Amino acid sequence: MSQLTEQLKALATPDMLRAAATSLGENEFAVSKAMQGAMPIILSALLDTPSQHHPQLTSLLNTAGADTNLSAGVLQGLGSTDLSSEALNTGSALSELIFGSKQASVANQLSNFAGIKSSSSTTLLNAGGALAASYIGQKMIAEKLSFNSILAWLGQHKGDLSAILPASLASNTSHYSTNNTSQVAKQLVPLIQMELLQETNIFFRFCCWH
Repeated sequence: MSQLTEQLKALATPDMLRAAATSLGENEFAVSKAMQGAMPIILSALLDTPSQHHPQLTSLLNTAGADTNLSAGVLQGLGSTDLSSEALNTGSALSELIFGSKQASVANQLSNFAGIKSSSSTTLLNAGGALAASYIGQKMIAEKLSFNSILAWLGQHKGDLSAILPASLASNTSHYSTNNTSQVAKQLVPLIQMELLQETNIFFRFCCWH
């Protein structure tokens, strides 16, 4: 596992997962599964963002990177009754910029994959967006990188991002852009169904052995 994948996995802390599971009324394992897919999907989608959004993304990422309390804000938002915080708003803004009108469609596919409600996947997509924005923003500030430079760096790590994506999503992340997400939605359904069928077969084999 590369340093990037280890760092991304560490962004969603156990406290965040527990808080989200409790507030959303979801299974903690399913929440973890959704978060494992959300952040690499977001970073991969960032590579396909239309150039007209680059100035806004530069500002958003720099602001997120300079906010030393952003991770705490994500935890606070996930643990609140109304699931709201400035940090989650940052994640929502990032998702809107990179997914555009297809944001709900992406959240839908994530919910189908993880087995959680669509409303829950939207919240987790926002949380993942906030954490990813903080991570990328901190790197931009620390290394004095421009937005184009950070895109070039992400491009070098496409393989690392794919390595931590669920198998049914890994081959489709390049299409998670504002213009192409609807195509992915159609592609993901049979892949998710196939993965669920494989998991069912494994379960039955396990039962037979015991």
